[in-house]
Amino acid sequence: MSRLDEKFVKEYFGKRGTVSKWWDPEGKSAYTVYDRHYFKREKEDIVKILQPLNGKHILEVGTGKGRIAIELAKCSAEVTAIDISKEMLEIASERAREQGVENRTTFEEGDAESLRYSNNVFDAVVCVQTLMHIPNQLKCLKELTRVTKLKGIILIDHINKEHLWRVQVRGKKNFIRAILVDIYLSDLSLPIRYLIHKTLKKPINPSTVSRTTRTDFCNLVQESGLKIEHTVDYGPKYCPIYFLIVAKKELI
Repeated sequence: MSRLDEKFVKEYFGKRGTVSKWWDPEGKSAYTVYDRHYFKREKEDIVKILQPLNGKHILEVGTGKGRIAIELAKCSAEVTAIDISKEMLEIASERAREQGVENRTTFEEGDAESLRYSNNVFDAVVCVQTLMHIPNQLKCLKELTRVTKLKGIILIDHINKEHLWRVQVRGKKNFIRAILVDIYLSDLSLPIRYLIHKTLKKPINPSTVSRTTRTDFCNLVQESGLKIEHTVDYGPKYCPIYFLIVAKKELI
C-alpha cells in the first residue's frame, strides 16, 4: 500500500459520515443474507473460542459499532475496544449502555498500527473485519502480539483473494459488480480515486481493500511471532469468503 493510500485510508475511516453509513455487518446494509449469516456465525465462534470469559481482559481492535465487544462483555469479560473513528466509538458506547454492559466495556480512539498499551497486558486480542483495511498489516500484527500475554489467544481474519465465492453467494450480476469494485479499489486506480475524492470534496472511500490467500495470510501471521492453532473458514467449502485464524503467543 502506497503512502498516499496509507494517508487516505486513515482519513476516510476516521471521518464522520463515512464507514458508519455502510458498516453494519448483521444489519440490512450487509450485501446478502449469506453475508449476515457468516458475520453472525463468526461472532458466535469468537465467543466460543475465548471461553471461559469471566475475568478475562480482552482487547478488540477495529471494534466498529461494538457488536463483538458487547457480546464478549455479556459473557463477563472486561473489554477494551479501540477504533480510529470517534463516531463509531460513540455508537458503540451507546449500544453498550443500552445493553447493560457499559461497566465492562471501555471504548477508546486508537490506531491499530501503534497501540498505546504496554507489553503483555491482554489475555486475548480480537481483530476481525479490520486487517484488510490496515495500511501496514505486519506492523499491526506485531502490535497485537506485543500487547498480548504469553499463551494468550489472538483472533484475526482476512478476505480470501479468490473470487469464485462471489458467483455462488452473490450471483452473476453482483459478481461482475464486485470485480469492477475490486479494480476501482486496486493500487493501480489510486490516482483516479484520489482525483475523485478531491474534486467532489466528498468522503468517498479512497482506500485499498486488500485480499490474500490462506497461505500468504498464515505466513504473515507467523512472521509476526504467533503460533497458529487452527483456522476457521466462512463461505462455500471449495472457496471460503474469508478466513479466521486462531493463534497463540508463544516464546520465540
